[in-house]
Amino acid sequence: SMRKLLLKWAGYDRVQKGVDLNPRQSGRAFVHRMRMEFGVRSRILIPDAETPRAIKSAVFFCTHHTGALDFLAAYPELEKIAPNLLVVVNSQIQKIKPLALISIPVHPISSGKRNEFARTQIREHLKNGGNILVFPAGKVGYLNHGEP
Repeated sequence: SMRKLLLKWAGYDRVQKGVDLNPRQSGRAFVHRMRMEFGVRSRILIPDAETPRAIKSAVFFCTHHTGALDFLAAYPELEKIAPNLLVVVNSQIQKIKPLALISIPVHPISSGKRNEFARTQIREHLKNGGNILVFPAGKVGYLNHGEP
């Protein structure tokens, strides 16, 4: 079917295989495993003169051009300098169980569902020194008239 073909093209079959091989894997370990599976490598460049300190209560916004690959590149690197990092995700992503451990689900604007619980989770996480990673999508990811 077309749906199966699209899921395979998007790499979902490889993600599902990773979940099936080790269903109890933690969120962070799963992300590192998927980075290896998809051949994603990245790093944050910090000038030698600066010693990175742990960042607390920060919100990081990233562009969303290639979706999962952006996440696989950004999350592990940001977590090195911003521990206790949770990513805000579309509620459908929660179906990938290892990611549920490191994410806060939100409903898309188009669903008409409210996100009060997610807002409370985000506020509490930041209040307790945690960090948040957000990949705005759809209308939220654009400034004006479809322009990034």
